[in-house]
Amino acid sequence: MLIRDCIGQSRSAQKKLYDLYAPGAYGVIKRYLYNNDSLAQEILNDSFFKVLTKLDQYTFQGAFEGWIRRI
Repeated sequence: MLIRDCIGQSRSAQKKLYDLYAPGAYGVIKRYLYNNDSLAQEILNDSFFKVLTKLDQYTFQGAFEGWIRRI
């Protein structure tokens, strides 16, 4: 499973996870920042760093996307 591979520090799995969820997150971030692209990209990167470093706290209950939003 992709999430378990990310927890195991697989760089390719982490890239796949980022590619899967980053576009949606980026859209939400840009809406809050009134299309400030450079700041949105910085926040997206900071957010995914936090997601990847706290991924071991995900309990596999509930939607993963919802967990990302809470993080």
